[in-house]
Amino acid sequence: DKMVVIGQGNTVKDTGTANTSSLVIGTTNTINQGTSPTPPFTIDGDLKNSLLVGQNNTIQRSVVRSIVSGINNSITANTNNTLAAGSGNQIFGNNNFIWGASNQGSGANNAMIGGFSNQFVQTSGNTYGTVLVGWNNTNQTNCKASIITGRDNVVDRCDYSIVGGFNNDVGQGGTAYENTLVVGNNNQVNGNDHIVGGNNNTVSQNRSIVSGTSNTVSASNCLVVGTSNDVRIEESIVGGNNNTGAPTNVTNAAVLGQNNNLATAGNAPDDNFLLFSMGRSNYTSGTLAFAFGGGNTVRSSTNGNCIAIGNTNTIGWTTTAQAARNSICIGTQNVIQNTSNSSANDYKILIGRGLDDVDTSGNDYVLIGRNNDENNDYSLSSLNCSLIVGASTMGGSSDRRNAIVVTNKTSSSDESNVILPSVGKYRNYANDSAAATGGVPLYGIYHTNGALKIRVT
Repeated sequence: DKMVVIGQGNTVKDTGTANTSSLVIGTTNTINQGTSPTPPFTIDGDLKNSLLVGQNNTIQRSVVRSIVSGINNSITANTNNTLAAGSGNQIFGNNNFIWGASNQGSGANNAMIGGFSNQFVQTSGNTYGTVLVGWNNTNQTNCKASIITGRDNVVDRCDYSIVGGFNNDVGQGGTAYENTLVVGNNNQVNGNDHIVGGNNNTVSQNRSIVSGTSNTVSASNCLVVGTSNDVRIEESIVGGNNNTGAPTNVTNAAVLGQNNNLATAGNAPDDNFLLFSMGRSNYTSGTLAFAFGGGNTVRSSTNGNCIAIGNTNTIGWTTTAQAARNSICIGTQNVIQNTSNSSANDYKILIGRGLDDVDTSGNDYVLIGRNNDENNDYSLSSLNCSLIVGASTMGGSSDRRNAIVVTNKTSSSDESNVILPSVGKYRNYANDSAAATGGVPLYGIYHTNGALKIRVT
């Protein structure tokens, strides 16, 4: 009916349904051949108001108001309002726009496919609103309201999502793939509600934002930026490179820097919560453990609240009873690490360099300065200390010193006191001249058989 066929070897077999206002131009085109298409689609559309231009096109029924141009295009029924341009296109679906070479669209509603060797295959269900643009993209099954652009992307069940880049693999092997944005190269993404940008990232679970290169994220609700981070902690923020989080029993963590580890040691507590590391090669575990700087180790107890700031500070021990509570190290190479006594690592503050916790009759004190005495030169084991000031440039056990020790008032009969261990033991001189000869600086303190003096000459 009102059909114009121009060319050579065209075959038109009318089954009694109308071919209305159509134009076919080319060579060896087949239009509505036979009376029983395979599969048996409803015979009520045929080719209407359509333009078919090219060579070796095959159309069997139900193409309505469509334009087909190119070589070896094949449309088999139920394709409505479709424009196909290019070579080797195959179309099956509604309201599709396909262009390029060797494209294949099947079972898709409202889809646009463009580029070279793209494939869109849907064998069952209702797939709609998909745009596939690029080179050798493959998008199969359950792709709804999605956009895929780039080259060599493999997308399987990507609902309400946008994928752009090179060799991205989205939704393979998982169970849910909705509301995801993937941009970059060689990313592998499973789960819902992700935003992924960069190269070689592997993302699973749900609701994470990942940007960078070679990151692995197997937890939900994470923000990851950088390179080669391994994130297995729920509700975490990670920025930098080569940071690692434990696979289980860790939540609410933040890491910024390089080579930081969160609760990865085998002796980490069963529950780790609110960990934070900023810097390089820090290790944190427990609850409310914070490390700022480089090479710090913070092992908090379940009560936590421990902070290390600086370089190579250590707080807490590997056993639960010796994990620390409410302790702080600020400086370099300070250590709060009693390995045997319960709660011995709690409520201590170390500020300085080369400081080590020391046994006293009371565990809570502030230790400042450098290379404090560890009860080798003057023992504090019987004293309840409030403040200890270390004072030595030398780190050997016999050379470490305390300049000032302040004790606590512990009862109505035991008042606080100030002890000057080095002055008492090493600064006994008869007068200012002898004190100066002995190395006491001007206005320095010494004593004469217990009489406290200040050198003034």
